[in-house]
Amino acid sequence: MNLEAQMEIDQEIGQCVLTEMDEDETEAELSIDIVGEQYRVVVHSDTRSAIMPSDDLLQAAGALVDLHSRAGTGLAGMVYRYSKNEDGSWTMGSSFEYGEPAPHFGLSQQRRGWRRWFGRG
Repeated sequence: MNLEAQMEIDQEIGQCVLTEMDEDETEAELSIDIVGEQYRVVVHSDTRSAIMPSDDLLQAAGALVDLHSRAGTGLAGMVYRYSKNEDGSWTMGSSFEYGEPAPHFGLSQQRRGWRRWFGRG
């Protein structure tokens, strides 16, 4: 999987979430749950129980889900946590939950084709 692409998407997601934060908010959490071909995005902060995700955030979340889907990682969900530092900057932490990876995950492209050719992949 292209980790540079994931890092770019992570940064875009962070920008989208932090754009929605009010000055008095010090913590935020974004969760993305994946079920089949669909995903759900939920955002909340320490002062608001629900924040409507922007179109840009939904698009960035979709790009991350698509990246993992194409790589066959078996990603089932993720949580991003943001904490405001005393100097006003933000810190991000994340956790990812995985189910069963696709049969081709971790195999070279040539090997994947061979396994599919014989009906095992």
